Amino acid sequence: MAKSRFTPEQVTIISKNPYVKSLTDKYINFTDEFKKVFLQETDKGKPASRVFSECGFDIIMLGQKTAKNGRCRFRKVRNEERSTGLEDLRKMNSGRPITRNLTNEENVARLNSRIEYLKAENEFLKGLRKIERRAMQRIKSKQKKNSS
Repeated sequence: MAKSRFTPEQVTIISKNPYVKSLTDKYINFTDEFKKVFLQETDKGKPASRVFSECGFDIIMLGQKTAKNGRCRFRKVRNEERSTGLEDLRKMNSGRPITRNLTNEENVARLNSRIEYLKAENEFLKGLRKIERRAMQRIKSKQKKNSS
C-alpha cells in the first residue's frame, strides 16, 4: 500500500499551524509544546482526533492514522523517561560525522561527552562481569554438592 502524501496546498495549510515544527509532503514534526498538550488531554480521556481538531488540525487532512500513531509514539517516548522528555532527538543523533572544523570548545565538549559515555559503558560492563562471576560461583557450588 502506497504511503499518502500531502499536496502542496495541504502543506501550506498545515504549516500555518503553530504546533508544527517542520513539514514535508510525507512527514509532520510536531512541537514539544503540542506533544505535552496532546498527552495531557489524552490522559484525561479525550480522543486523539478531538485533541488534534482542538489544536487547529484538520483530522481528515492528516488522517485518523496520524492521530492514533501520534498517541502511541508520544506515550512511548514519555514512558521511556529520557532526560530530554519529548524533545526530538533526531537532529542530535543523525550518525553522520561532522564535516566542518570544530572549535576548541566544541572539541573539548565532544571529548568530555565521549569520556562520560565510556565511563558509563565501563560501569555497565563491570556489573555484567559481577553477575557472570556470581552465576559461575553458583554453578560450581551446585556441582560440588552434586558430586559429594
